[in-house]
Amino acid sequence: MIDLLPRLWSSLGAGADNLVFLSHADSTHDAAARLIDEMDDDEASLGPTVLLAVRQSAGRGRGDHAWASPEGGLYLSWLSSGIPTSRVARLPMVAAAAAWQALASVGLEGHGIKWPNDILHGGRKLAGLLVTARHGPPHWATVSLGVNLASAPELAADASYPAGCLADALGPRTWSAWVEPIVASFVAELTKALSDPGPALNLWLAALIHRPGDRVAVRLASGEMVHGSFRGVTTDGFLRLGEGDSERVVSTGDVYPALESAAADQEGPETA
Repeated sequence: MIDLLPRLWSSLGAGADNLVFLSHADSTHDAAARLIDEMDDDEASLGPTVLLAVRQSAGRGRGDHAWASPEGGLYLSWLSSGIPTSRVARLPMVAAAAAWQALASVGLEGHGIKWPNDILHGGRKLAGLLVTARHGPPHWATVSLGVNLASAPELAADASYPAGCLADALGPRTWSAWVEPIVASFVAELTKALSDPGPALNLWLAALIHRPGDRVAVRLASGEMVHGSFRGVTTDGFLRLGEGDSERVVSTGDVYPALESAAADQEGPETA
């Protein structure tokens, strides 16, 4: 496994100034937040940095969701300071596009993006992203990616989609054989998108699994479940949810397929 690090560092090229390898972390996202705190205390900035962990004990998803993180998965956070605000606002979308391309780089086909940035294949969730920003000066942004590689972990009963893994889709490979190309591709595509977000935004739109008129339900951060038809997204990437003549714009939430929405609504809001 340690042999991977020199090869990975070389393949990252200009996409990262620093590479931090952790055999275990509570979560790479929280580790990134602590690193940012240290930089702020020293009034210092930091170029693009990649944190990679073999396993996590407290992986994080959007809101209060946990990301199951057994050994054999990919757990990564990318962070940097000094990103223009206009670029930060589009990070959730371009990061999802970068993740989609990274999985394609190892041979995956037929995968799509569930709004806003979960990667699905065959109706199962393979990967998810968490994006946060801290306004400065300097501005900080953190993008965390989790990918199920060797196995599909158990998810909560009310998860919007069951978990899948790359090994089921493409056959088994060693951890290093998955991690090196996925991380290199993800960081390279994210770096390109920060300079020119247009192509990544177009890919994100094309890869969305939702189509105009699809019936969906969305669980909001408050726990409320709202229903409607998919009407597309705003220029900021927010979900447009229609019902009759009215339309609701949703900035964050978890999308459920229509057939599961009624049952999920009856169960009530998610609890930690």
